[in-house]
Amino acid sequence: MSAAVGGNWPLLEAGRIVTPRRSLMSKRHPRTAVGYNAEEIVLLTCDGRQPEWSTGLFLDELAQLMLDLGCTDALNLDGGGSTTMWVDGEVVNHPSDGRERPIGNAVVVRSSGVGAAAGGR
Repeated sequence: MSAAVGGNWPLLEAGRIVTPRRSLMSKRHPRTAVGYNAEEIVLLTCDGRQPEWSTGLFLDELAQLMLDLGCTDALNLDGGGSTTMWVDGEVVNHPSDGRERPIGNAVVVRSSGVGAAAGGR
């Protein structure tokens, strides 16, 4: 199997934070990231621009969070108002636009059902 993904800032490489310094990204925003280690893939969304709910993350905070979640490598994906996570056909976060934004890219993970009966995830 082959795969490719594009993003705008690497967050982690080989267990080290490599994102730009906070001064380059001086605002908190909703964020979307993908990361991995030798055993798992982590998909993360963080809401933002909603002071009563969430103010978002700086990129260095996102990198630290992905490291704390056990990722060795991670990439910042499209964020802001595009930050939306669907699980089982439902939006499970609070998009900053107040609704899902039409976008032209996505990371899709589909379960094959293999291993589900044996406790697989």
